[in-house]
Amino acid sequence: MAGLASIELDRDDYTEAGIYRGTYEQGETSLPERFVRPNSCCIDAGANIGLYSVLLAALTGPGGTVLAFEPSRFIRERLLRNVAHIPQVTVFPFALGAETGTATLFRWEGNAAVARLQRDIHRAEPIEETVRVQQLAKVPEARNAGEIDFMKVDVNGSESGLFAGAGELFHDRRVRAASVGQIAPVAKSGSWIQVLEDAGYAAFTFQMETTPTRLRRTLRLVPLAGPPTAVVDWKLLFVRKDLTALIADLT
Repeated sequence: MAGLASIELDRDDYTEAGIYRGTYEQGETSLPERFVRPNSCCIDAGANIGLYSVLLAALTGPGGTVLAFEPSRFIRERLLRNVAHIPQVTVFPFALGAETGTATLFRWEGNAAVARLQRDIHRAEPIEETVRVQQLAKVPEARNAGEIDFMKVDVNGSESGLFAGAGELFHDRRVRAASVGQIAPVAKSGSWIQVLEDAGYAAFTFQMETTPTRLRRTLRLVPLAGPPTAVVDWKLLFVRKDLTALIADLT
């Protein structure tokens, strides 16, 4: 990764403790450097405290741009502290969805990374926030960015709305690659997954393999193929088909 950066972490938080130990998304965080070029634009949708915002900023350099979207006021305060020294990161105080408006965001103490726009009936009582929602294609900085080298999407169940509001960014194949986390099975046929594939993107699932020392895990990408059945893998990578050679060694 280009450059050096640091972020403030709460080691009592489940996800942030994993970042501190170096076990969080060991393989996934190596993907952006394959696509991000100096002075380019990247998007961090569901930026949380800014791990990927800082990573993408280091890769695109001082002449680049990172558009970071984080709707939670509580989480955004920490994101802003983590990127205060990185002028190429612009933080937007809203969620991304299919329509402009407001929604209720649910988050839980001890794992801020699972904040989501749908209530989880299996979790304890959440903390609720009313947040703004905007369509990505209507955000001027994204609409006017030209090509977008990398987009990280971690919106905990709101993927369908986000891509519905992304419009021409994907239809015009302006995004080179997008890493997308999901929290529930998705029926591929007619879903946002099918829309991206029809727009000219190759889809891959993530398969993590433990190294012989068992100290680290390495990433392998498996093409998402077969009939339009439910996709249960919790993380997917979409790569514009003319750029799949950039990940050939991982497949």
